[in-house]
Amino acid sequence: MSIFKDEREQKFISVYHSYVSEIYQYVYLRTGMNKALAEDITQDIFVDVYRGMSGFKGLSSERTWVCLLYTSPSPRDISGS
Repeated sequence: MSIFKDEREQKFISVYHSYVSEIYQYVYLRTGMNKALAEDITQDIFVDVYRGMSGFKGLSSERTWVCLLYTSPSPRDISGS
């Protein structure tokens, strides 16, 4: 495993632990307190975070960048219907 991949995974783990609770709570409320849907959407968001980490340039705070990923329009069905 390359050093880059190890660093990327460590960074992802740090970001995940820092924001998972906040994101889950937001999604849970937005889905009408649908636990299963909120868990699925939260997982999808963190897949996007992992995939997009190499594109994070540090022009905003890490929190702002993560928040933009989960509040921007996407094909996710967050309505719970």
